Amino acid sequence: MKKGIVVSGVGEVRAAPDILAVTIDVETRASTVAAARTANAEAAARLIASLKAEGVDQRDIQTANLSVRAEYDRPDSGNPRVSGYRVTNSLRVLLRDTEKAGAAIDAALDAAGDDGRLGGLRFDFSDRPRFTPRHGFVLASMHARRRWRWPPGWQSNSESWSVWWKTRPKPSGSPACSRQRCAWRACQSKPERAR
Repeated sequence: MKKGIVVSGVGEVRAAPDILAVTIDVETRASTVAAARTANAEAAARLIASLKAEGVDQRDIQTANLSVRAEYDRPDSGNPRVSGYRVTNSLRVLLRDTEKAGAAIDAALDAAGDDGRLGGLRFDFSDRPRFTPRHGFVLASMHARRRWRWPPGWQSNSESWSVWWKTRPKPSGSPACSRQRCAWRACQSKPERAR
């Protein structure tokens, strides 16, 4: 194991989310695919109209997933048979006014009736690039630098490193090496105290 000095730091970035991402599913069933799709489109249209009435912009309402599945009856004996079809339309809605988000969700579910399902909620940031893991890394690095203290007997100036460079252990088995290679090996070794 190579000798060296390790200094740790902690960085933490906090911010209050300003938007709410909501997933609302519209799920309909019918004996045919066409009937299930028609019922689903009507319920989704009512849901979207209610969201717009609550001030949600059209660009903040997007279809996240659309699926059509057959449903089967499975009798105790014999092969399963198709009993109907289920259409699911998942809408992803961004609510930029978090104070009115509850009213908007209630209105949307009421408009969809029994076909509406609340899929999930997630708070997010409208300006996400401002809050990235790099910010936490930078803060952790700054914290580590502030925590660093030179051990007793060491000089915290360039003179000490100059003395150490002149007195550093020379690589064994290598009659000549470049300054770059020596410097790299020196960085991996624990410096001696300046004389």
